[in-house]
Amino acid sequence: MKPGTYHVVEQGQSVESIAALARRLPKVVWDAPENKELRDKRKEPHVLMPGDRLFLPAIEAETFDVPTGEAKAFVLDQPDSRLQVRIVEGTEPRAGKPWVLRVDGKELRGTTDGDGKVDCPVPVLARVAELTVGEGAEAVTYELELRGLDPITEPTGLQARLANLGYDSGPVDGDAGPRTRAALAAFQKDNGLEPTGELDASTRSKLEEKHGC
Repeated sequence: MKPGTYHVVEQGQSVESIAALARRLPKVVWDAPENKELRDKRKEPHVLMPGDRLFLPAIEAETFDVPTGEAKAFVLDQPDSRLQVRIVEGTEPRAGKPWVLRVDGKELRGTTDGDGKVDCPVPVLARVAELTVGEGAEAVTYELELRGLDPITEPTGLQARLANLGYDSGPVDGDAGPRTRAALAAFQKDNGLEPTGELDASTRSKLEEKHGC
């Protein structure tokens, strides 16, 4: 990835992962004036669509005064990504349950909060992870594809969110046909919305709220 050029986003990439490969800070990349149209379209940097074009600003030289005869180390601090998921059983959150996240050969541990959420840092270039929630007979393991979620405005993004929430929207294939519309109508009915099967502004807001993004 060459700074000063556009990068075409691939499946599983976010601004964070692209910036890390380009040795840039995510905020510097996302806030570049050339990315205003993308910012307006996607709203936030964590969910991009394959085919989006992200500008990578050229590296700007900085000058530092260093006393003669002294060694000075400069380190580019690349922040981790964060994994944020909500675990529910039926309609109830799995609150206060121990969890183990296995990613890049490491294990991270914690406890779900009162809303059943897991929130922890993950390596910015990690693509998959395994999350186990609960212990013994109650343990459930989830295979996670990190940064694999498309924007909610895309049919695939809508289908994936409905499926993650337990609604049978069919395969995540971009064909928002009768099965997807029926799943969306069921979601609307369960959340006090008119069951039209159409992704209007109110439904989108509620779906993002329930899914977390």
